[in-house]
Amino acid sequence: MRHCIFALLFPLAMFAQPADQAVTASASRTITIAPDEAVYQIAVSAGFGTSLEVLLNMLRPVGVREEHLVGLSASSSSIIAVGPELLGPREPVINWQFLLTTPAAAFRETVDRLEAFRSRRPEGVLSLDFSASLAASGRSVEQARQPVLAELIAEARRKAEALARASGFSLGPILLISEGLSPTASPLGIVGGLVPGEPSSIRVTLTVNLRFGRS
Repeated sequence: MRHCIFALLFPLAMFAQPADQAVTASASRTITIAPDEAVYQIAVSAGFGTSLEVLLNMLRPVGVREEHLVGLSASSSSIIAVGPELLGPREPVINWQFLLTTPAAAFRETVDRLEAFRSRRPEGVLSLDFSASLAASGRSVEQARQPVLAELIAEARRKAEALARASGFSLGPILLISEGLSPTASPLGIVGGLVPGEPSSIRVTLTVNLRFGRS
């Protein structure tokens, strides 16, 4: 058994190269993408007697459905009235958190509906707060990424070849390849009804890192 283990490990040792013998190069490109979706984080506080079914029926005009529910908690506290009267413990409150995504074209319409809901809260709803941002969907990012990826790999290879020539050796095979994207969301965000000018594009930086061995 001991000889079998050695036979498996030995070929790996032959091809392993110390980190100081590898050449690493990277290339990056900024991609401009039109925002195609809007993301809303919605927090609703309601009385303990308000069920999810009733709450969703209230939020239906906004576009919120059961699948958008991402969090649920309960809380209770006391309220001291302004004046001589002291109120007892308040009825327990349920705090609902929803994550809603809509097409970017519906951004302002959805914000207006959320504001209307907040200003005219139905009975049983104590508060509604929300924030929103415009973003590029994964599909639109991927469509912009694919044409650029091959160019970045070729650019990183050229940089590595130049480094290898300057060091007096030839470039070997690729040992490692990785990439990163940042950011994938727009800096535009709103809280409540404050809606600044909406950006016409989102800037995403794609970076490719390559590590080569020596030939």
